[in-house]
Amino acid sequence: MKLYIARATCSLAVQAVFNELNLAPELVHFDVFGKTTSDQSDFAEINPLLYVPALVLEGEDEPLI
Repeated sequence: MKLYIARATCSLAVQAVFNELNLAPELVHFDVFGKTTSDQSDFAEINPLLYVPALVLEGEDEPLI
């Protein structure tokens, strides 16, 4: 599972929940201003509105936003 997050956004709350549940998703950092991700993927394909957080589960075509 991949969790797309951005610095100083509401995605911090989702990270806190994952930490409390002892879950360790692959974190992909999204640069809100530069519109780039830490894994060089096209975030617009994941979420066309470019909102974080976005969660992509293994084997799923659509993200959970």
